[in-house]
Amino acid sequence: MPRRTFPMGRVKRLIMGASAVILGLLGAISGLGSQSAAGPYIGFMLGYVDPKAAAAAAIHAFWVCIGAIIAYTVPGHGAIPWAIVVLYTAGATIGAVIAAPLAAPLAGVRRLLQGLAFPGLIYILALSAGRRFGGLEALPWEVLRSPGGWALAGAACGAMARVGALPIGVLVVPALVFGADLSPAVASVTALAIAALAALLPVLGYTASRIVDPPMGRTLNVGGALGGAAGGYALAAGANASSTWPLQSFCVVAMLLCAWLIQRSRMQN
Repeated sequence: MPRRTFPMGRVKRLIMGASAVILGLLGAISGLGSQSAAGPYIGFMLGYVDPKAAAAAAIHAFWVCIGAIIAYTVPGHGAIPWAIVVLYTAGATIGAVIAAPLAAPLAGVRRLLQGLAFPGLIYILALSAGRRFGGLEALPWEVLRSPGGWALAGAACGAMARVGALPIGVLVVPALVFGADLSPAVASVTALAIAALAALLPVLGYTASRIVDPPMGRTLNVGGALGGAAGGYALAAGANASSTWPLQSFCVVAMLLCAWLIQRSRMQN
């Protein structure tokens, strides 16, 4: 009788597929995507090193965003403000490019921004909990609700995220809620659309280079798309204009993510 071998590859794909669904669900509901968390996790679980881990995480996160966008818009529950998406993306890209040479010299600013992340998120969490049924008030500056303001806000988010070594979604989601005056659910999906648009060219490059193993890559991408779709549908079906639970979800996930990333950054330094 032939000796049966343990299907390690199949089990590993099953575990990573389930993990991709969970990461995609949390990333979609919070509006943060899943790249920041997925990269180190994929590297640890599969033994990938950069740039392979980064490529796998970027492609996975892209499909999380696509799944969420489709599930949010196709049922007819909600629409995405694409003008805001395009201008925020352009501004964030320019801001990040300008700030890149300043990241190392401004180490003190980086520590300051990282130190302010937690109090800021706690304040937003408390504010959203207190305004659970009454909605949230936008900042009184009308310029933030104009095309020029969207581009400037995106540039500020891109620059601060680059200097502070923070996920840009941590800054974009509150900017969309309190600056662009979007509801928390719309802000979350809009942030995912911004992330997808910004990642389009890198993802095409990673895909063309075939840097990620095809079977595992498909597992991560399909799982991410399913998790993202579940999150997008939850935002579309379970949140209205005054619902603040998506912003509360964002704050909780953002605090956990920032704590881990900041601790990891300090250990590496």
